[in-house]
Amino acid sequence: MGKLFTISILAGFCIVSLALAQQLQPTTDEKRLESIERRVRDVEAELRANRNRLDTQIDSIWKVSEASIEAIKTSSSQSTEAARISSVNAAAAASAAMSTIQTVITVVAGVLTLLAFFLGWLGFRELGRVQELVKQLMEKEIDKAGKRIEEKSNTLIEQGRARIEGEASALVAEGKKAIGGELANAQAQLKDLAGTNEKLKKVIEIDDLLWLGTKFFDLYQISYSLEAADKVVQGAITNRHVFQGRLLRAACLKRQGKYGEALEAAKEALRDDERPAQGWYNSACYASLVAASKTGEERDAMTRQALELLRNAKERSENYVRRNALGRKPEQMDLGVRLGVGPDPDLDIIRELPEFRALFGLNGTT
Repeated sequence: MGKLFTISILAGFCIVSLALAQQLQPTTDEKRLESIERRVRDVEAELRANRNRLDTQIDSIWKVSEASIEAIKTSSSQSTEAARISSVNAAAAASAAMSTIQTVITVVAGVLTLLAFFLGWLGFRELGRVQELVKQLMEKEIDKAGKRIEEKSNTLIEQGRARIEGEASALVAEGKKAIGGELANAQAQLKDLAGTNEKLKKVIEIDDLLWLGTKFFDLYQISYSLEAADKVVQGAITNRHVFQGRLLRAACLKRQGKYGEALEAAKEALRDDERPAQGWYNSACYASLVAASKTGEERDAMTRQALELLRNAKERSENYVRRNALGRKPEQMDLGVRLGVGPDPDLDIIRELPEFRALFGLNGTT
């Protein structure tokens, strides 16, 4: 079995060497390779024939052995000498068959060995041609690789160009969009500016109307002044105009002797803007006048209300002085901290009350 394995390896090596030589050999040696292939096929056919003959002989040996064993079993009654002779003959036949097999295997191994040496010699002989073929193949592959690299480079360049053009188009579109947005913003700002201009015109108109109403009030044209005050309140676009319009209306009502309505108008002005001290002071004056026309509990209630309004006026005036007077002392202000000190006849009803004198620090004075 070891010899059969060796023979198989040699035969495989020969076949592989033959296939390699056939692939690498130039076309002018095709006939020689075809002749070698025919020889190899003849050797393979001879090997197969020898193997068939060996298989036949081995079958014959097994059959003879089986027949001998059967003869031994069936002829147990014969003499021991005859049985021994038959066994010896069978062993001799088997030994002869094995010798024949060994001889055939040795011959075949020799033939395959010679064939292997021949093919090896042929392979070394053609080595130079094989190297030249390999060199040519490498040059062709290098050329193909160069062409592929060039094609790939051109493709990448085209892709990069297309990408740059796309990004440039996108940037141009974004620029146009941004410019459009800026233009829209500019138009909106112009629109807002136009609205602001209209608003400024309206403010100027209201200021002029308020100034005109004040002049009518100073000229005792109360009806015209009251009409102007109402128009200021109706057309006002700022809280300042509403506040001043309501105070002007309250002053007109007070000059008409409608102290209760004047007080309500002044309180409405305070609801619009409660920061200025003037609104609280005017409301205190109107409440004092209402108290002068009342008696009993109503008079006391209106008096307390007038004092409370006056206290708020004093507090807001002092806050204003601290924020805006830039060092001026409260007693230097005309209408501020000393609101109730001057000879304002509207406050006569409450001027001599202890609460009034305590509020303005007049205790001990005449």
